[in-house]
Amino acid sequence: SQVNFENLIKTGFELVIEDLNISHGLVKDLFPDANVYSRFRDRPIRGGAYVQDKYEVKEFVLNLGIRADYSNPRKEWPDLVLFSDEWNEYASPAYHADSSYSTKKAEAILAFSPRLAISHPITENSKLFFNYGHFQQSPTNEQRFKEGRGALGELDDFGNPDLVLEKTISYELGFDYSIFNEYLIQVSAFYHDIFDQRSEERF
Repeated sequence: SQVNFENLIKTGFELVIEDLNISHGLVKDLFPDANVYSRFRDRPIRGGAYVQDKYEVKEFVLNLGIRADYSNPRKEWPDLVLFSDEWNEYASPAYHADSSYSTKKAEAILAFSPRLAISHPITENSKLFFNYGHFQQSPTNEQRFKEGRGALGELDDFGNPDLVLEKTISYELGFDYSIFNEYLIQVSAFYHDIFDQRSEERF
């Protein structure tokens, strides 16, 4: 919406509801009693919304906005102390799908990301620009929900639905120069700071 001569407002949102109907396993023709299955059904929700104002006056341009990201696994997940007796049973071939184990509800996440961009003319043919923003990245469903077992029923892969959003804080400073209105020379420097990167651990 061009609310007036100087301000252009943009806004939008998205909502994603997934239906994960998982059934996988290891099937042995000769020993059907040793078959190992992993079956579950989840409906995680994630979404985002943003609002941004583009302010322009005398070729000076300011973009200012904020984005909200929401993620809710809607999942009960084993809540086990590593290497406790309950964990040792859950992670070993002694695991039984019909047994009861301690669980907890995975936490929902709401995160806000500011955005700022400035373009400032210096001469008729040159300008300075600066960009700053936070960017959030959701973990994959495999990283959150995967639970794979080996040939004996032992735990091989174990996700984490409580993974936080990976965040990047980005800065950029640059200079544009136009030559004969045909060529554009741009020099810029940027810096990215990344937090909460995901990785795997092996036990």
